[in-house]
Amino acid sequence: MSQDNDRTELISLLVTRASPHRARDSVRDLATSAHRTLLMAQSLAMAGRNVDLTGLDAMVGRVTAQMLDLDPAEGRALRPTLQAMLDTLGRLENALQPKKMGGS
Repeated sequence: MSQDNDRTELISLLVTRASPHRARDSVRDLATSAHRTLLMAQSLAMAGRNVDLTGLDAMVGRVTAQMLDLDPAEGRALRPTLQAMLDTLGRLENALQPKKMGGS
């Protein structure tokens, strides 16, 4: 299974190097996927459900690493997507904070 993942990542890397717009689209797709995961986690946390954040750091790490490979102008074009992720992450953090019990 690991070899399949390595092969997929290598193919993705080769394709994105061949087409800068494809690289931007690939990062945008990954960031959108990460954002959707954050939104789902936020919804679950707000409903008082347990949230498993395993793998989230790796997903966000891939987004940021791929952002570094983009030309500055293409990276700037993705700022709104990254800002939305950051905003959702902040709301998720707040939703995961322990609730204070009423009273003095």
